[in-house]
Amino acid sequence: MAINYKTPQQMLDELGLGMDSLLDPLKRFGYGSDTEYGKYAMPFDVSGFKQASTALQGLEQGLLTDVGQQFEQQGMGARTKLAGQIGGISELGHKAGFKTGAGERLQTYARKEGAGQYGDIVRERESQWRGIEENIGGQVAKLHNVFYNFLGDATTKALQITQADPTGGDAQGIRYANADDVYNLSRQLTGEQQTRFVERANQLISGGTFSYDSLVDLLTDYRGAGAYG
Repeated sequence: MAINYKTPQQMLDELGLGMDSLLDPLKRFGYGSDTEYGKYAMPFDVSGFKQASTALQGLEQGLLTDVGQQFEQQGMGARTKLAGQIGGISELGHKAGFKTGAGERLQTYARKEGAGQYGDIVRERESQWRGIEENIGGQVAKLHNVFYNFLGDATTKALQITQADPTGGDAQGIRYANADDVYNLSRQLTGEQQTRFVERANQLISGGTFSYDSLVDLLTDYRGAGAYG
């Protein structure tokens, strides 16, 4: 099975994305290099990806060529050996006075043995080819995963920015609470109070519109004599 090498552009096309997703990874989320958040994501090394892909293709072709040349040499050796055996049988038959039938049977046996040896050579070649494709194919898959992980990391960073500042720096300047905030604040409580605070806080932040200040007020209530919720 042929190894499926893909360029960054081909992989982007499959995902319906443009080159900006690699060169300015947070731009599609509204946090491009022209904003204060652009510094949180570096561009993808497109050139390095292409060089690595080209190197793997060259390695694959080189290894396959070596196996092919080895196969030709082994095949030629097997054919030469078979021809020598058949010739030797014919010569021996003439000297020993073999009947025609006996000589033909010996030659047939030699041909079958030669065919078996040649089949072993073919199977060995195919096994080596499969090994090369599995090895190089695995490295190509890892290279492609670098590409997909980059896009995934960009999505994660954009989500983190949104959670930390979902308004994108608008006039309201509201900071909405997230799961990390709940965890950090809950460490100020212990036992049942901590458990109840975490449960209630996670319910309130699930809608994505519960402010950090409100979360702090909730913590204050749980630290006091009475806890609402």
